[in-house]
Amino acid sequence: MQINYFKKRWALYWPQFVYFAIIMMLIWLLVPTIFYVFHLDGQSARDGLTLGLNVNTSGRLNNWQNVLSLFERNYGLAWFCVSVAFLPLPCYWLFAIINALTVGIVLVGSQPIATLFLGILPHGIFEITAQILTFCIAAQITKYIQQSIHQLCHPTQCPPAIQWSTLLIDMCSIVPLLYVVSAIIETFITPVLLQDYF
Repeated sequence: MQINYFKKRWALYWPQFVYFAIIMMLIWLLVPTIFYVFHLDGQSARDGLTLGLNVNTSGRLNNWQNVLSLFERNYGLAWFCVSVAFLPLPCYWLFAIINALTVGIVLVGSQPIATLFLGILPHGIFEITAQILTFCIAAQITKYIQQSIHQLCHPTQCPPAIQWSTLLIDMCSIVPLLYVVSAIIETFITPVLLQDYF
């Protein structure tokens, strides 16, 4: 049964998931390259971002409050992305690009490899997976809205179909679970990994 579950998800979100992942990773590489080639001030760009990469592990009495804060922020943005998906425009690409640009700017610095493998990927594997899954869900909804509008103009065509229950279940189970794991890692593990480098 679990095999059928994953096959169903793979069929539903493939190839959009791969497209999002590839484009976002390309942007990760492109942004530091642009900063390096044109000698742009990466520190100022990074200072303008609030990324939760807090390397100070002493005196943090409200760790679980930080986990909750990260989860609420990320999961709230996920629902906002899904809500905007009801517009007949592919706004999810804007969210994906902004997210990738943010990660790219974080990688601009003296130790981009350490930042990537110690500061981003440990929790990012879960957070970015949740984000891409959210983008895929948003893409399904936007496609349905576009097809519905097209159906109004051409009523002879077959009505569009969408797996609402599957999308809702994933948005209420898989996505928040990934964000919870990500928030825990970002709060308790990421600062420890980064403290020797920053």
